[in-house]
Amino acid sequence: MRGRGWIIPIVLGAIVAVLVLLVPNQPSNSPDHRSDSDAADGTSALFELASRLGHPTSRVQESFGVPDTPGIMFVLSPADPYEGGQARQLAQWVRDGGTLVYADSALDSNLASQFDVSSSEEFLDTSSSSDATQAESTIDAGTPVFDGVTSLRTSATVVGALEPKTNQVPFMRVQVPGRRGGNKALGVVMALGKGRAILMGDPLVFTNGVLGKADNGRFAADILAMAPASAPVRFDEFHHGGGGVSQSFNDWVTTPWGAALAWVLVVLFIGFLLRGRSFGPAIPILSTRDRSSAEYAAAVGTLLRRARARDLTLKVVADATRRALAERTGLGRGVAPDRLGAVLEQRSPALAAELSQAEALSAGVSRSEAQLLRAARKLHALAYPSAKDR
Repeated sequence: MRGRGWIIPIVLGAIVAVLVLLVPNQPSNSPDHRSDSDAADGTSALFELASRLGHPTSRVQESFGVPDTPGIMFVLSPADPYEGGQARQLAQWVRDGGTLVYADSALDSNLASQFDVSSSEEFLDTSSSSDATQAESTIDAGTPVFDGVTSLRTSATVVGALEPKTNQVPFMRVQVPGRRGGNKALGVVMALGKGRAILMGDPLVFTNGVLGKADNGRFAADILAMAPASAPVRFDEFHHGGGGVSQSFNDWVTTPWGAALAWVLVVLFIGFLLRGRSFGPAIPILSTRDRSSAEYAAAVGTLLRRARARDLTLKVVADATRRALAERTGLGRGVAPDRLGAVLEQRSPALAAELSQAEALSAGVSRSEAQLLRAARKLHALAYPSAKDR
């Protein structure tokens, strides 16, 4: 069996490949319909459509602002409320010629005030749909704004029915069953200065899951055609959770390649676990013991030798020799090293002569390791005469 152990990783790898191919990648939900989400309720397809139609497309993320030139701004289900200044800035941009597409089942109070629109919660009639999670909202065919668009598909059952004012033209209506029955406006278009605002109580008509159904794609293309091809198109992501997507270390696992890589790591771990072998004999842990002074001396010597620090080595030996001579002659450590020679000439002329000869021998040790060894031996013998006798 040990000779066929390689079969296990191959079988596990085949299982991983089958799982990756058969299990579809399901991105996380996007309840606020982010333009950078590929989920069914995200709007990345609309972002891509605007880019493919020739519009410079971007997202408002780090800080809120409007384009410098007229274009189109999509505001879809803002999670964070608009500040009064931001709402006024957006309304002024529309007056200067911009086009606002604002879709939200629960209107922002500051935006609703700036564009004079109100809504109420209504329920869609899904009884005629084969799929209870899908419903169709009918478009008023007499509205020339979106000619050729007759129906829109949405995945919502609760929407914000609008209450049009005299300057607002309804273009999208929905049948509301039961006690709230009646034909309610779900979308209106209004002129404001040089621009226009498209206000909708259902943002799900722009989402990835239904953009290709009914006339949703044509409806989105008609909106984008309201601005020239070179006009910028921006998506407000600043009001979707503080101005950016919160990144997580585990986000890579949700992608197809990330899931495959995770499975590969699992297979390798299991394979190494089943066929794990030691890389050599077990080395026992040595018991701790006190090190001798000789080990430290040998370690310092080896370090100085590998660093080719001959001058430093001789200086260390010479300083040690001078301290030893000062103690032998009773001078102690109170004498400066540069005055030691003069003091020794008075107390011990012979010892001073030997020190002078040893220091003369040390000249030029940086060029020869053998000369360094001779000078060090001379200084050591001078510092410890008992060692010389032995």
